[in-house]
Amino acid sequence: MIFPTCCNKLACAAMLLVMSSTVAAHAVHSPEGSQQHVFAGRSEPPMSIDDLLQQYSLEGDDRLLALAREQLPPQAAMQSVQALLHAAWLAQAEHEFAHARVLVAEVVRQQPHNGQAWLLEAAIADVVGDRRAAREACGHVMRSVSPQAAMVCFAALAETTQEKRVAYTRLQHLPTQTNDSRLAAWRWSVQADLARGLGDSEAAEALLRRAIALFPAVQTRATLLDVLLHQARYREVLSLVGEYESVPALAVRRLQAQVGSGESPSAAIQQMDRRFRTWLAQGDYRHAREMAMFYLDVAPHADVAFQIAKKNATLQREPEDLALLRRAEKLKNTEHGS
Repeated sequence: MIFPTCCNKLACAAMLLVMSSTVAAHAVHSPEGSQQHVFAGRSEPPMSIDDLLQQYSLEGDDRLLALAREQLPPQAAMQSVQALLHAAWLAQAEHEFAHARVLVAEVVRQQPHNGQAWLLEAAIADVVGDRRAAREACGHVMRSVSPQAAMVCFAALAETTQEKRVAYTRLQHLPTQTNDSRLAAWRWSVQADLARGLGDSEAAEALLRRAIALFPAVQTRATLLDVLLHQARYREVLSLVGEYESVPALAVRRLQAQVGSGESPSAAIQQMDRRFRTWLAQGDYRHAREMAMFYLDVAPHADVAFQIAKKNATLQREPEDLALLRRAEKLKNTEHGS
């Protein structure tokens, strides 16, 4: 089964179902200075693709995705539903959303009621701003997974305040008991996101901590850090992220907390700057959201932040991405006096 850990919570669900993991749209990069094989010292047999993706959702180590990709069959031999689902998940992780959707379409052609595929389609459609397709996919989730899963799927698509309020109320009335802890973690994280959108930080924090207790996915932990950062609770953020954290989703937020609390972690900032500029020189925008955050809040650079945020908004159209673009445009206009 595949799970989501993407920037997107629906992708998270697909993984939560595909193998028992989470769907994420993050890049495949090795931490700086890390040359060792990620599983050096581990006994055989090697981890399966499902296990690698689930572990990735917990650790955020991009090398796990690279190892998963190595296990995929050649393109010409990719015919089984499971191989297509794995390939689709990895394609969206590379921001190859159009290709991922082609693979998902082939899955549902073979198995029209494949719930994993419909959750993944909903996730990708949501990321690229195709609201109609995302809602259609959630409708299929009702028939291929369960009415409860569909309710969470639709809730993750809520945009207006009224939609969020209605979705939040509906999720509140869902049964709290479930046999699948990862699916429950998805429900709590979606409900937390709705609480944030409704301005209830206290409820959002409680729900996120509940989700993390069940399945501590990197994306959910990063969202909790955002809630704490928004309240200037910098010391709590620092207590939750290790000093030598290398995963961008967590490392950038740690730097935000350090800067916010008055620290000057110049060495860490310089190291992250070198890392991100290397990716920029390579035309690699797979961690664009965190890169934009870095050049907005940690090492402000209006032109670079705008370049990244603008590119990111062509790849991902979630509210967070559009908000980053607006912030970057405002900083650019302020610096250039327009």
